[in-house]
Amino acid sequence: MKKHAKEATAVIIEPLLQCASGMKMYPPIYLKKLCEAAKAHDIHTIFDEIASGFGRTGTMFALEQAEVEPDFICVSKGLTSGYLPLAGVVTTDEIYSAFYDDYTSLKAFLHSHSFTGNPLACAVANETMKIFREDNVIETNWQKFSVMHEYINQKIYKSTARRRNQTFRLCLSHTAGQRCENKRVFRLEREDRIPDIQKVHNQRGLPSQSR
Repeated sequence: MKKHAKEATAVIIEPLLQCASGMKMYPPIYLKKLCEAAKAHDIHTIFDEIASGFGRTGTMFALEQAEVEPDFICVSKGLTSGYLPLAGVVTTDEIYSAFYDDYTSLKAFLHSHSFTGNPLACAVANETMKIFREDNVIETNWQKFSVMHEYINQKIYKSTARRRNQTFRLCLSHTAGQRCENKRVFRLEREDRIPDIQKVHNQRGLPSQSR
């Protein structure tokens, strides 16, 4: 980063969970050190939380686990629970103000698309956020996660399950003995298939999603 500090304006990364690279996971300390290095060299940080955001890693956003504040956060997918396409970019007041002005000044950052601010998609996003608040989705998921984690550990060798809190990467195959990125792949027979998790939740008295 020091070598390219004069030519780099920003670094973009999927926090904690590199979905596009095959669900590769890494510890929060990497994000903390990355942000410290970027700040030291005056380079912006962009967190792509499109896949990791909205509870996918155990907290509302993955950045919370590293206790860092990037300059930009990209969000989508979970924003509307996947019902309608909607995306957004969250940034600091300083960066926002740098582009805020009257149209005639030509200062505005006009990169957008025809469906920006689609009212129907925004309404769905509002309802999604309401469900997160009223149903305590994050807290409830932690209770469900303990049940899923226990079952997975019973049925699959621990070496085949790589996890980041509530996110799992499992190497499964119909053919026993194959390889998945140097991780042993085990076959799940019909009787070993994961049962109805919700049924297990109910048996243990855990709260379920009301919607």
